[in-house]
Amino acid sequence: NITDSNERIKRSGIAPEAELYYYRFEGCGPTRAFETAVADGIDVINLSSSFGDEEQICDIDYDICNLNATIKAAVDAGVLVTVSAGNLGGGEILPCSIAYPALRSEVIAVASLESSVSGAEYHYLPRGLDSSYGPLTVRLRSGIYVETAGIDIAAPRTSTLFFTYGYNNYSTEDVGGTSFSAPIIAGNAGLMRDAWSSIGYPLTNARYLRVNLLLLGDGSNGTSTGYYVHQVSPKVGYGRIRNHWPSSSNLTYPWGWGWR
Repeated sequence: NITDSNERIKRSGIAPEAELYYYRFEGCGPTRAFETAVADGIDVINLSSSFGDEEQICDIDYDICNLNATIKAAVDAGVLVTVSAGNLGGGEILPCSIAYPALRSEVIAVASLESSVSGAEYHYLPRGLDSSYGPLTVRLRSGIYVETAGIDIAAPRTSTLFFTYGYNNYSTEDVGGTSFSAPIIAGNAGLMRDAWSSIGYPLTNARYLRVNLLLLGDGSNGTSTGYYVHQVSPKVGYGRIRNHWPSSSNLTYPWGWGWR
């Protein structure tokens, strides 16, 4: 057990002052979990889970227990939603491998970065080998089908020191996947909301907040050295997350407002 308060703070993640809620569910439980979280006043929801089978990969029409409408209602209420994209990218044998509901346009779909090598420089981390990827084919209101990235942003996938539920202690073994990448983006989203709040920006428009969160990507194309793409990468979206205060001086080339 970690009993020293300073040691606990060191292991408290990206946003140690955030108030955390945890919702367990079975069956159609994710729909109820979203509804409960919105009623509880949650600002950022992270879902490190996927539903369906291989037939539902990149299926834009898939729904389960009215979850699509529930996610949209949460976003309409001002809640940012991050979702792990899945770990179905091994071998890249599929044209698209994004799991449901990460493929939903309302959420922030999070890919992983290969961060298992201790001491590796962050700006050289490539996409995780098993991380799901796009492009995702979507249907416009006109009925025309077009390709979009599908993936929004990427974050490290590997945790070495993590709290083990059920054993009440910290493990030093490696564990990884997009399920661990998505909470990093959720933590960044919480920090960004706090930053916007401190300078008087509105926090009720989740889509507005989403755009500004994605602008914190560094423009990587998913490889160790590929940068500054002129469009959103189908592998890692807007690139690796960068924790920068949302101001014009920090959001300059090669990331943020300055390079889009």
